[in-house]
Amino acid sequence: MASDSDLVRELRQGSDYAFAALYERYKLPVFRYCLKMLRDVDAAKDVVQTVFLRMYEHRDDLVFADRFKAWIFAIARNHCFTHLRTRGRTMELKEEVEQEGEVGAEDQLAQRDEAEMVREAIGKLGPEDREVVLLREYENLSYKEIAEVVGVTESAVKSRLFKARRRLYDLLKPLLRERG
Repeated sequence: MASDSDLVRELRQGSDYAFAALYERYKLPVFRYCLKMLRDVDAAKDVVQTVFLRMYEHRDDLVFADRFKAWIFAIARNHCFTHLRTRGRTMELKEEVEQEGEVGAEDQLAQRDEAEMVREAIGKLGPEDREVVLLREYENLSYKEIAEVVGVTESAVKSRLFKARRRLYDLLKPLLRERG
């Protein structure tokens, strides 16, 4: 299996095979990331299509072949945030609580599967907190790679991740108490 660096070098030389190989390697991880950021299947598909179209159009500009993974997620991130801004969508806890009706929070937690509760809790995080959790926990990017994607220092990534995990803990505390 060719490395990302080798494929990027081939892509820069015009190889359609290299493009197809990178697409196959990254379409699902990028889609999962976009879906979890946007919480909308159609929007996630649109962003993924845009990301790979941009990759193809700007293949001559891919100078850091060894950092391709961070680059592709950075492009996805930028398009996700653009989509969130243009749609005016914010995933705030207040909005979700209003939609949930009168059923108590503990009753809701008892009725749901744990994985679904974690997904919902992640969805309640702000976009910046949600992205570091997704990139670290679901896409297994290193702190350094996340820093490159997000455009901040590794220390800032660690700080955001700590705060996001603390918020997740607070959101899931009723479940943890119940299981206690």
